[in-house]
Amino acid sequence: MFKKQVTQVKKTFDLLTINIDQKETIFALLVSGKLLFLPILYIFLSLFDLRGNSIFHLADLSLDYEKWEHLKNVLVFGKIVPNAGFRALAYFINSISSDLVVKYFIYGFISLALMSLSQALVINYIFKEKSNSPLHFKIASVLLSIFNFYILIYSFKASSDVFGCLGIVLFILAFAYKDDKPFIKNQNLILFILLLTLSLFRNTLFLLLPTIFIIKSYRTTLKGLFIKINLFKFLTITLISCLIIFNIYQSSGYFVSYISQQLDVGVSSAEEYSKYQFDLNSLLMLITLIIKKIIFLLSARESVGLSGNWFIIFIHLDRPSEFAAITNNVFITNILPAFILLSINVLGLASIFTVFSSKFRNGFLYSLIPLIPVLSFAAHHRYFLPYSLFTSAALPFIFDRKSD
Repeated sequence: MFKKQVTQVKKTFDLLTINIDQKETIFALLVSGKLLFLPILYIFLSLFDLRGNSIFHLADLSLDYEKWEHLKNVLVFGKIVPNAGFRALAYFINSISSDLVVKYFIYGFISLALMSLSQALVINYIFKEKSNSPLHFKIASVLLSIFNFYILIYSFKASSDVFGCLGIVLFILAFAYKDDKPFIKNQNLILFILLLTLSLFRNTLFLLLPTIFIIKSYRTTLKGLFIKINLFKFLTITLISCLIIFNIYQSSGYFVSYISQQLDVGVSSAEEYSKYQFDLNSLLMLITLIIKKIIFLLSARESVGLSGNWFIIFIHLDRPSEFAAITNNVFITNILPAFILLSINVLGLASIFTVFSSKFRNGFLYSLIPLIPVLSFAAHHRYFLPYSLFTSAALPFIFDRKSD
């Protein structure tokens, strides 16, 4: 079925003489494909998912993300104010309109634009590395990037994760393009400031930033700011300093939250490890737990990751004694999607680490740093979302051996 779709699209491309290698073309294909596929996915999921508008809903949005009083604590060390930039955006959007449908449209537009831009940048780079690959592999890459249902959902969902996706993409491509001529003046400086800004929208990005100075050109750029300081350099240093301070305060709250939640859903919450046993049996159990966390990371929906139960039907509401059903078919909503996502991500990772350049692989490896704490947390596929943009786009090329 998928092969027939690829063949049909290839004939259309040949007829219209579309240059699929251009970022603009890729972006347009992604946006149009998602808009066409979303209604189908929405209708299908509504048959089994018992939560209304679950594709678009973000639980935190209705709780505290839109409240200004939480943002007042952003410069209080240790206060939990994660993703302050996204909270400010949520407050601003809510001030424009409190109507839920209007907000869904605004968030949907933002998410569609950012996710499609991130994917277009990824696919464009992959096509440059695989410039000699046959057209049908490139078409398959675009189609898989559209039909990955998890990416599609977050292309319309109100979430800070879409900002995290763009940040991870820019970080990895900084390594991938490190030997190329800069596209614009002060490119490294602009990208570093952009990553600092995106870290305010997705706080885990801040963990990555020190590693970007592995790239020599970024170290040179930073040192250059402190040589013969002029007004531009002074203002730039001031801006970077302010962004770093905001991120440090934000990260302190994230650290406090992370430590407290370890008692509920982390490795330390497991009775086997709370006793500090270091025998072989405990070591094997710890390895097993980490493997399970990795599988959850690559495939599990959030409710499965939080509960550790693949067959979960009910979730807790705000009150501990209250429950709500989230599915009427665990195979369709929990098991089958996990199998599909696990297959895509495993094959996609194999493609990245076997048929692509070392600089691309190294950037991808460094970008995995924010996932390390997740292995001792409630791992689920949302944390892997930025990397699924790469695995989906790269997967078809594992079967293309002629262009190697």
